[in-house]
Amino acid sequence: MALPTTSVDTCLVCGAASHGVHFRVISCRACAAFFRRSLEASHLYKCRRLNKNCDVSKNAKHNCRYCRFQKCKRVGMRYQETSTTPPRSPKSNESNGSPVNLPEIIIEDHKVIYDSEPLLAFVKDLLNGPPLPLKTVDGVRYAPLQRFHMAFNQHLFDGERPTVISDVKFMKLTMIMREMENVIQRSAKFLMSCEEFVELPKNDKWRLYRQFTSNVMCIVRAVATVEFFGCDLEDKRIMYTEDSCIFSDNVDYDTEQISPSTAETLRNVFRPLCTNLYKKVVSPCKQLQITKFETAYILAAILWNTDEIDDVSVETQEAADRFMSEAASEMHHYYRFEMKMENYAERLSKLIKMINAIEKIATQRREMFTLLNMFDMFSCSLFKSDTFF
Repeated sequence: MALPTTSVDTCLVCGAASHGVHFRVISCRACAAFFRRSLEASHLYKCRRLNKNCDVSKNAKHNCRYCRFQKCKRVGMRYQETSTTPPRSPKSNESNGSPVNLPEIIIEDHKVIYDSEPLLAFVKDLLNGPPLPLKTVDGVRYAPLQRFHMAFNQHLFDGERPTVISDVKFMKLTMIMREMENVIQRSAKFLMSCEEFVELPKNDKWRLYRQFTSNVMCIVRAVATVEFFGCDLEDKRIMYTEDSCIFSDNVDYDTEQISPSTAETLRNVFRPLCTNLYKKVVSPCKQLQITKFETAYILAAILWNTDEIDDVSVETQEAADRFMSEAASEMHHYYRFEMKMENYAERLSKLIKMINAIEKIATQRREMFTLLNMFDMFSCSLFKSDTFF
């Protein structure tokens, strides 16, 4: 005969079966993970019913994150953070204060004269160096996708809204190049925070890094767009840099730096890609109201897709399979116990469809740059086959 469950055996937040003491409070895994993620991502929740007194028990029909987070704090959950990471520089200095001595960008009609060697050397030194530390909590063992989620917040997108977001109607090539430099550096730092990636053979790390960098911009921009502009499908803006956005259906180029004919060529080539990015990636993100944890899964799927990489080692293939197998288990737990979804198959299938769209857009962009260079219509060393994109 089973003994009756006492209050000591139940989570003090939701009443489910407890899993020991987490953050100084008897709680279940789901509530402990929710509390940790809320703090690490600096989420600011709003009460769904505006009464700030929602039912957050395990059987609650709706899951109000605001009330759940407040309940976590009321029952005594406390967060202790340890990190060897130095304090983050102000965002305005993060790109301009790059550790790389970035070269001058010279525009000569349809050619971008750019010395990519300093950036290339910086990235290769970083990829061949020691792992970068993540902010961690004492006594907590993190699963692979949880660490990806933390690295996303730390290196790719922290969710902090800029004071001013500028609408860019005419894109300058210098702005585009500086944003590319930013993405290249941030991607390397993100990946070197991933234990599994750090341990890969050097050649494979470079191959996976190049594949990841060419894809990562799409999803980061989409998530930032939803975070800052909301889920209105009629709003065609897409975040392009940390503090500027473009209109996906009206992309154009500044003719102060390039000739009108070159601007027209770029417009004809890349406006359809931007429209496709909005339709296939940004719009689904809005419809799903995508979460950062789901974004971490998308990034993992992009990184560990070795099908299109020639001569990747067996060791790397096995690492990819292990990571994605664990990620699948984490997603199941996340959907069932944090999002309280009994049937999440449709939502997950939409994420996979989005991943395929991101990879296809990246492939189309590479092909476009190759053709433009081949016919001497536009060229830049960052987009050559032996460098980053």
